[in-house]
Amino acid sequence: MESSLALGISNIAVGTMFMLLSIPLIQCKVSMNKVYGVRIRKAFESEDLWYKINAYGGRQLMLWSILLVLIGIATFFLSLAGNGPLIMVMACMPLIILIPALVAILRFAKKL
Repeated sequence: MESSLALGISNIAVGTMFMLLSIPLIQCKVSMNKVYGVRIRKAFESEDLWYKINAYGGRQLMLWSILLVLIGIATFFLSLAGNGPLIMVMACMPLIILIPALVAILRFAKKL
């Protein structure tokens, strides 16, 4: 039960952090920079593209972060004891949820 609690809290915390980071992107409050935001080559071509790609990226990050929080909550009800592969999947969930978000962002940017 301890691993379920720790992983649940961890996934909820990371999901919440991702949600908070996505809000300024969605609101187009992050100007072009090399530290924060969706930093792909296409986004640096113009300010207009920067804001469009980052707003879309922020929405994707928000969507997948909500899913991560829900997975974190569901983890409290799972019995992970002795199930090493499931523990590893749950521990890697923050990285796993970024993959579909990144794919969606790259597809969106390609259309612009």
